[in-house]
Amino acid sequence: MDTLTTARRLADPIGSLGARFMLDRSTFGRCAELGLPTGMPSYVQGRLGVMGDVSADEAADAAFFFDRGMITAGWEADCDLTRSEGGAAYALVCADLGRTYLEGFDGAERMADLLAAVLDAADMSGVALAAGWRDTARPPDATGRAYLLTQATRELRLCRHVLIARAAGVDPMGMVLAV
Repeated sequence: MDTLTTARRLADPIGSLGARFMLDRSTFGRCAELGLPTGMPSYVQGRLGVMGDVSADEAADAAFFFDRGMITAGWEADCDLTRSEGGAAYALVCADLGRTYLEGFDGAERMADLLAAVLDAADMSGVALAAGWRDTARPPDATGRAYLLTQATRELRLCRHVLIARAAGVDPMGMVLAV
C-alpha cells in the first residue's frame, strides 16, 4: 500500500477516534477539576493551550475553521491555570479517556510506536498546534500514549488543511459550508 492510500484509509478513523474525548461529557467535568474554566473556554484553552502561552490572535489563527470571536473569548476567559498548563491538563484528560476507549486493545503499543514515528518525522513548520500536541508529555502506558498520539496526528492533519487553505486564499466559512 502506498503512502497516499494509507493516509486516505486512516483519515476517518484518526479523525473520529481523536475527536472522541473532546466530545465526551466527562471531559468538561474533568477539565474543571483540573483548573480549566467551564464550557467552551475549557475546550479552547485546553485544545489550543498545548501551543503555550500564545496571544489570542495566535490561538484564533490556529483554530482557523472556528469563529475568531468565540476563540478569543474562550482564550481570554478567566482561568486558574496558564494557557500552557491548561494544554497539559487537557492532554492528561485526553490520555486518561483514551485508556478507557482503547481498553483491551492488544495493538496499542504498536499503534503508539507507528504514530510516534510519523509525528516525530513530520515537518512541523507552520503547524504550532500539531507541534504542541506532538510535544506534550507522552504517557508511559501504551493505551494512553496511543490515544494521545492519535489526537496529535489528528491535529497534524487539521494543520495541514489549514496551511493549504491559507495558501489557496480560501475562506474558512466557505469551506465549512461546502462540506
